[in-house]
Amino acid sequence: MAEFGFESQSWLAVALGNSRNHWAQFESGAIAAWGHSRHLRAAETEVSLANLPWWSCLSPEVPLVVAGVVPEQWQRLHQYVPPRTPIYNLGSLPLPLGGVYPGFGLDRGLAALGAGQRWGFPLLLIDGGTALTFTGFDEGRSLVGGAILPGVALQYRALVEGTALDETGGIMGADLPSRWALETGEAICSGILYTLLAGVEQFIQQWQQRFPESAMVLTGGDGARLAAGLRAIAPQVAAKVVLDEEALFWGMAAMVGQLDVTRRGDRS
Repeated sequence: MAEFGFESQSWLAVALGNSRNHWAQFESGAIAAWGHSRHLRAAETEVSLANLPWWSCLSPEVPLVVAGVVPEQWQRLHQYVPPRTPIYNLGSLPLPLGGVYPGFGLDRGLAALGAGQRWGFPLLLIDGGTALTFTGFDEGRSLVGGAILPGVALQYRALVEGTALDETGGIMGADLPSRWALETGEAICSGILYTLLAGVEQFIQQWQQRFPESAMVLTGGDGARLAAGLRAIAPQVAAKVVLDEEALFWGMAAMVGQLDVTRRGDRS
């Protein structure tokens, strides 16, 4: 990072996610602020853009480092970002991870890289985003394998949209629902959350059999909720898992040193 001055200056990390965007403001090698924001829309105004929590950080003096998995969001970012903002694209850089196959998600790889550098390898990364992903790496940073399934909110939407069930107000309450529900909305939450948590527990236990000394990290937008649920149903398993909601951003920071200062994101 120091080669291009990122270690000593402010810079902004933005990851263009499947259902929303994620951002972190770095100051002198540390994260000063981070959060999530809605996707960029087809029609934005100065006022609507100013309401994005990271938009005010943009300036010609603050490099914008972007990891994008949604091409439409890339196009809109280029459309709206101030013209002299320096943009650097991580999408064209190879991840320093072994065995990564073509089509392996950039955000998935960056989160694993960040978690591995902070907590060590071997690593099981459980990312509770739009999709819930399990990704395992051995002690040599080589991909062992993983699994992908719909995340908490996506399962909820699929059930509501694919049936005659009414929208019940969502699934993101602070507490776990009753396992044996007496009301339809709570029954939906129970079915999704307890089944997901049981799956998470099983993946962790099977991974531990293969890599007993592995780091195990939960991250993503639903990471905190899954960590709390795991503590409620399987406290001994949960005690071995670290919650790291900043893993993606630290993976982006780890890649900054590979950026070519002469090659910025294409604005065409």
